Amino acid sequence: GGLLEEELEPATEEEIGSMADHLGMDAKKDSDLLWIAAEAYDAPLPEGWSEHFDWDGKVYFYNRVEDVVVRDHPLDDFYRELYKIYKSKGASVSDSEARAHAAAQAAALA
Repeated sequence: GGLLEEELEPATEEEIGSMADHLGMDAKKDSDLLWIAAEAYDAPLPEGWSEHFDWDGKVYFYNRVEDVVVRDHPLDDFYRELYKIYKSKGASVSDSEARAHAAAQAAALA
């Protein structure tokens, strides 16, 4: 048997805003791109990674294959780059096609 999947509640506006800030976004100016922050918030861990908490209750991520510990989610840089690409293009990304493409890219990394 595998691990039980947690039923995840949709991210709140506050959680999405916090993730947007973490990714270097401006939640007000980049409101059309907040879907990137929402996806980053709910991003699964890539294969080989696990989430842990230190003695202070701060999250960290461990890659057992490479024996690496990092503080940021392993896909945060992917979502930062995705944001920069869409921001620089000034692209309208409210359509489902752009979201599906981003989700497929993230899934390929996971």
